[in-house]
Amino acid sequence: MRLLGIFAVLWAGASAAQTPPDTSTVAKRAATKAYVTQFVGQSDTLVAIRKELDTLRGMIGMVGDTDQRVALLAQLAAVESRLNDVRAGAVRPPAHVKRPVERPKPASSAALSRLENSLRAANFREDKVRVVREAAKRHFFSTRQVETIITHFSFDDDRVDTIAALYPRLTDQENAHGLYGLLSSRTARETLEKRLNP
Repeated sequence: MRLLGIFAVLWAGASAAQTPPDTSTVAKRAATKAYVTQFVGQSDTLVAIRKELDTLRGMIGMVGDTDQRVALLAQLAAVESRLNDVRAGAVRPPAHVKRPVERPKPASSAALSRLENSLRAANFREDKVRVVREAAKRHFFSTRQVETIITHFSFDDDRVDTIAALYPRLTDQENAHGLYGLLSSRTARETLEKRLNP
C-alpha cells in the first residue's frame, strides 16, 4: 500500500512537471505546418502545369493544320501565363523558418592567378603577407587554393600567418586539417593550432 502511495505522488509530480508548450511555439508549429502544406500544393501545381506545357509543345510540333496550330499556341500562352501567376504568388516560408545558408564560392582561377602574380612580385615577406591579407578581404578560398598560396612562402612563421589570415575565408574548413602538413616543424603546427582555436 505504501508503494502505491509513493507511485501516486511520483505520478502526480511528473504530471505537474509537464507544462504545455508556450503559445509562440504552438504558433510557430502551426505556421510551419501551413507553409509546408501550401508549398507541397504549389509544387504539385507547378509540376502539373509543366507537364501540360510539355504536352502542348509536343502537340504543336505534330499538328499540320494552321487553325489547330493557332488554337494550340493560344492555349500554350494561357498555360504559360498561369505558370507565371503561380510563380509570382510563390509561397514564402514563415519568418522563423531559416533558409539554408549557401557557402561562398572560392576565388576564381583568374583571381588566384592575379594573387600569385602579386606574391611573385612582392620582394619582402611583409609585403607578401600584406598581399594575402588584402586578398582575404575580397575573396574566399578553398583549401586547395590556400595550399597553392602557401608555396610562395619559405618559412613556417610566414606560412602560419598566411594560413591564419585565410582560415576565416575558407569555403571548406572541414578540409583545413591538410594545411598542417604544409608546416615543417611541430612548433609551427602547435602555433597554428593555437591561432585557429584560441
